Amino acid sequence: MRGTDRIVHEVLRQETPVLEELPAVLYEDENFIAVNKPSSLPVHPCGNFCYNTLHKLLELEMGYKNLSTVHRLDR
Repeated sequence: MRGTDRIVHEVLRQETPVLEELPAVLYEDENFIAVNKPSSLPVHPCGNFCYNTLHKLLELEMGYKNLSTVHRLDR
């Protein structure tokens, strides 16, 4: 390597698509929101998912702010 050489490393992050439409809101009041979450959609950022998550969809696409997960019903 010479003093004028340069090494460039780029990371290209592509998330797996999860939905064609937004999750259905089942219940909503001033304190709670209940959503029908499809099984393919992660609740919060993890692994390959940063923006394609229930939390981010509710915040960025549906306008809900300051969300916290209270409970998640699984099988």
